[in-house]
Amino acid sequence: DQWRKLYGTARWQAIRKAQLSAHPLCRTCLEHGRTTAATVCNHRDKEAKATVEGFYAGPFSSECAPCHDSVVGRDERRIEGGKLPIQAIGTDGWPL
Repeated sequence: DQWRKLYGTARWQAIRKAQLSAHPLCRTCLEHGRTTAATVCNHRDKEAKATVEGFYAGPFSSECAPCHDSVVGRDERRIEGGKLPIQAIGTDGWPL
């Protein structure tokens, strides 16, 4: 979890501010026909976070907190931690 401390740096705060200024709406909400202000600068390529320069390089997406913390976000954090994602199961019993 070496990258956790990087979130508090001035460099990250500047990147976050630039991302949210350039893309102020939540990407996930827009894909679902909703208009919601973004509050989180999300790393789109989780493997890039393996190095300090990769952490700052992106690519990034703008998300609202509920979308970032959703099942998709939870699965991304599980994968980062070396665990398998939790598969959602549809009403027919098949994975979604």
